[in-house]
Amino acid sequence: MKKTFGLPIIKKFRADSFVKAFILNAMVVAFISGLAIELRFKLLDEKSNVYGYFKTFFLGPKLTSYEIMTISIFFTFIVALLVYSTMYIIFKYGGGMMV
Repeated sequence: MKKTFGLPIIKKFRADSFVKAFILNAMVVAFISGLAIELRFKLLDEKSNVYGYFKTFFLGPKLTSYEIMTISIFFTFIVALLVYSTMYIIFKYGGGMMV
């Protein structure tokens, strides 16, 4: 017998019906896209701390649109991994993708 170490935390809300699956998927998409959009806004504002932080990694006086796009894609990928991992721990979401 496999030990799951108490996973998922919320056992009653799993993606076993269309409505629950859509709700869980909407939560995942909202978290990922919301954080990606916020980062993009912060990178477009030259006075923000996020812009200043990432500007130190690239040469030139300003971040180019290509550099902003690269940072956004990388950050969105990392956020997606974190959100999917968190959803797996809380709801055991995404287990059906393994079959």
